[in-house]
Amino acid sequence: FYRIKKEEEENHRNKKEITTKFDEEPIQVNDVSSKNVLPPYNPFIFVESDKTRGREVHLVKYPPTDKANPSLLGTGKDVSRPDEGLYYVSIDLMPFALNMPISEFPIPEEGVRIDESYPKFATWVKSNGAQAKDWYKYPKK
Repeated sequence: FYRIKKEEEENHRNKKEITTKFDEEPIQVNDVSSKNVLPPYNPFIFVESDKTRGREVHLVKYPPTDKANPSLLGTGKDVSRPDEGLYYVSIDLMPFALNMPISEFPIPEEGVRIDESYPKFATWVKSNGAQAKDWYKYPKK
């Protein structure tokens, strides 16, 4: 999880180490593709706001936990529709979170839209991942 602001000298990286044990054989890094990068679990972060943990951020189509505040879904630019299984996507189809198939990714500055930093990202989003699958390899120069 990154928070990056241009005006700050140092970017803040909230780094946490998580160890998870799986019963299945691990996927080798060279075998990772868009077909097998989605986890069989529901990864998310939550934003502590007013000492509550009800504001969750999940991957698109991954539902909130029972500790999330359901009244936040569909507010602001969020167009979540729980009855259709759609969660954590904005009115312009932008996801709230990304699961990247790479370990190193140059993060855009805080406040700069990702589709401005990575021009092929919008094509990937609008095609539901069918086109520009490697959008992250082409940052704006």
